[in-house]
Amino acid sequence: MINQIQLLSALNGDLSADLSVISSTAAERLDWMKLQDLEFAIPEIRRIRELVSTHPVLWLGMGGSSMAAWLYAEASDHGSAMRIIDSTHPATFAELPDDPFVFVASKSGGTFEVQVALAALQGAGVKRERCIAVTDEDSPLWERSLEERWAGRLATPKNIGGRFSPLTGFGLLPALLLGLDIEELLRGARAADLEASIAEGFAAAALPGLPLLELMRPASRAFLGLWLEQLIAESSGKNGKGFVPLLGEAGWQGSRQDPQAGEFALGRCLQESMVAVVAMCCAIGVDPFDQPDVDESKRLTASFLADRSSPVVQELALDGLAGFISATPGLRYVALDAYLDPGRMAEIEQLASRLSQAAGLPVIAGIAPRMLHSTGQLHKGGPDGGLSIQLFDQELEDLAIPQLSTSLALVIRAQADGDAQALVAKGRKVVRCLIGL
Repeated sequence: MINQIQLLSALNGDLSADLSVISSTAAERLDWMKLQDLEFAIPEIRRIRELVSTHPVLWLGMGGSSMAAWLYAEASDHGSAMRIIDSTHPATFAELPDDPFVFVASKSGGTFEVQVALAALQGAGVKRERCIAVTDEDSPLWERSLEERWAGRLATPKNIGGRFSPLTGFGLLPALLLGLDIEELLRGARAADLEASIAEGFAAAALPGLPLLELMRPASRAFLGLWLEQLIAESSGKNGKGFVPLLGEAGWQGSRQDPQAGEFALGRCLQESMVAVVAMCCAIGVDPFDQPDVDESKRLTASFLADRSSPVVQELALDGLAGFISATPGLRYVALDAYLDPGRMAEIEQLASRLSQAAGLPVIAGIAPRMLHSTGQLHKGGPDGGLSIQLFDQELEDLAIPQLSTSLALVIRAQADGDAQALVAKGRKVVRCLIGL
């Protein structure tokens, strides 16, 4: 097992360090530590900012390709200037702005939800000459942007995974679009105290009460908490190990920096948090950089969408959820996976709070499909003892996607079916519930 001194040496770029003690892929996954290299993208990011300066902006992404945009929107005084789309729910595509520039963000260039969202927008009249790709240079999305003569493209670092990318183009570009000082973000990141962050991570891995890990959600910074939730859950939740992050008013922070104290402090907070989470994973012996069960859910979603079948999953009434939770033995926590309008997040969190009080267990609320790319890995690959409750609209006004020969209602059901099948295959508990408006 790697110790703190070995990890510090590896993260400092010591050529003699054995990176395999972190993970088999660490040599290819630590480029987020090379902050000087990330600065090379700044001139192109600024050029793109000038290109779109007089137009409304839509940002399409999923998981790591959208979470940084959300947290920077909260950190900015101009958060409403950019609309972030990371949902396949029909309500997401209502009342679109006129003549927007659309940033299509996908590291792999083939993210299913991003493809669906783009097709929905194009069906609503968005023009390809208003699209800009944010992706790896050799991805299918990059090639498509060239073939269809999109307005532009930004190459993203190939060896930096989504949840570790808030200081790459996936984060710096939306940050600049939102009026933040991206040089200060990187300057703050360069000032990160790696030794202290590693110590914080190892200390967190030894806290009592694990795998439940209480996190402090900074006041008015919900999406910084959700980014940290994803970073912890997706990095640690595998091989039956991991940490179940519980966002609240107190607890572990990932960094001692105040993320509300300006761009320098926010950049330092992000970098220190990433280092601390890598240390947490090293302390329990899991690879912080892979997400095998997220990939399996994607595969199953495609299968269910193709053959329109559905797994058999128990359905419950809303007023029966608390009793079912209380009567189910061996539970440590409950996850509400809401395949609903993201605008209902406050309502879903209130439901989570009521269920938690009634059943005496932590209840985590998450919007799907966003949560499939964040806490979803933990629910399947992490410690046993979770119950997933999939929430659906009792009635749903569908939106056809002729370009993909499907509709958003079918997409949502296929995503839920794929995740349910992956959960069952791992021996995890999953039920469903219909809720009204």
